[in-house]
Amino acid sequence: MKTSHSARARAIVGLSMMAALILVLDTARAADGAYTLDQAARGKSVYAEHCASCHGDQLQGGAAPTLVGKVFADSWSQPTRNVDDLFYVMRSAMPRPRVG
Repeated sequence: MKTSHSARARAIVGLSMMAALILVLDTARAADGAYTLDQAARGKSVYAEHCASCHGDQLQGGAAPTLVGKVFADSWSQPTRNVDDLFYVMRSAMPRPRVG
């Protein structure tokens, strides 16, 4: 079965979002049962392939904003923003389209 470009893009965005969330939620550990070590490894791999070039190897930012720390928390903890807003940004703008 052939997968459409749009479906593949949505899958990549979904996996990227899961990877970013796994990395950001550093208080939840695999040992606590929040996710498996296998899921964490897959998330790390997806993040490295699709996100790190813009957001940095350690989520510290670069060409794109940081995904950790006070700046990130302040940006996404405003009462006018919610998780759906974050998901919208992720699904509509990430990963940036490749040229060529």
